[in-house]
Amino acid sequence: MSRQSIVYMLLSIVLAVYLGAALFVTEMMSAAEPAGGMTVAVEDTGSGFVTAEGVRAELKSGDKDLTAVGGRLLKNINLQAIEDRLMEVDNIETATVYRTFKKDGSKIVVEVTPMKPVLRIFDPSTPGKSYYVNHAGKRLTANHRFHKDVPVIIGQFDTNDKLNRVMPLIDYMTNDRNLSAFVSSMEMTPNNDIILYPAHTGPVINFGDASMIKNKLKRIMRFYQDVIKVKGYEYYDTISVKWNGQLVATRHKKTRRDDHILPDTDIDADNIDLGYMDTVPLTRQPVEPTQTR
Repeated sequence: MSRQSIVYMLLSIVLAVYLGAALFVTEMMSAAEPAGGMTVAVEDTGSGFVTAEGVRAELKSGDKDLTAVGGRLLKNINLQAIEDRLMEVDNIETATVYRTFKKDGSKIVVEVTPMKPVLRIFDPSTPGKSYYVNHAGKRLTANHRFHKDVPVIIGQFDTNDKLNRVMPLIDYMTNDRNLSAFVSSMEMTPNNDIILYPAHTGPVINFGDASMIKNKLKRIMRFYQDVIKVKGYEYYDTISVKWNGQLVATRHKKTRRDDHILPDTDIDADNIDLGYMDTVPLTRQPVEPTQTR
């Protein structure tokens, strides 16, 4: 390295240290100024879940009015306490609070992103009630004031681990309009199989887990093209693509009951070779999740 390069590098380091120190001193001096008030900004997601008035009302609730910042020194205002209060609200996705320094009046700024539901869950243990969840698993109780058109699933999701089992399929549906229109609702069985209920007449689909989504959808599409067109929509009751490399269709006639348990196979089961993959012999045990599919 040349002497000139070394000099430039040292000057750059000195300048960076100077600027950092100047900014720190400036912020400390500004923090000693009184706050001129609080500004609340809500990201417009079109959901109507959150309003600026609602955010202020939440901050006024509890044992302390966190909106009463006018006249207080900026350095004495607990920004983290404001964020924590808002993050406890179920219809808020994220909250960011910071200080702005201006000659005509420094302020506390609150920026809020409303809840972004990706799934609506109907828990069979609480009939008539449902709730939304975002990607992180945060819940928002569904009510008449808010509605979001997202995939619907029946099941008990008492842990985020179980929710994570279905999220890959939810993400896929969000980006695939055809699949989203094809599926009316879903169900997660006690043994973690995902059941798809088509929006039209036809067999329900045991999708298994949320792995190999494209491969499973390819099998389903070929089944509709090569089999359903010939047999008709009412010939099969249930089809299963949970096993690697095959599709099993059951011809046993039965009424769709709301018992939340659908069989993997039934009497008169057809192990259908769709002719575009290697179909393995029919087995009664599914492929373990740890095996390669």
